[in-house]
Amino acid sequence: MRKSLRIELGRTWLAGQQAAELEVGDLVELDVSADSPVDVYADGALVARGLPGAMDGKLCVRITELAGAGADYVPAERAEEAMR
Repeated sequence: MRKSLRIELGRTWLAGQQAAELEVGDLVELDVSADSPVDVYADGALVARGLPGAMDGKLCVRITELAGAGADYVPAERAEEAMR
């Protein structure tokens, strides 16, 4: 079964005029630091967190934590052990 994945780097709010005036090359500041983990959603539900990177010239995310009930994060190593 295929799932839609969304990786969220961060968020920000722009006034309508600011959004309308965006141009190629503009930088949009987000609400997180550059080394913050990113959130991973599957079909709209938060399922994991990870660190952005690159592999074979493509962007990727290394999963570091899996979301449990109530979005409590479980380190990936413990989650793998629990699934065995």
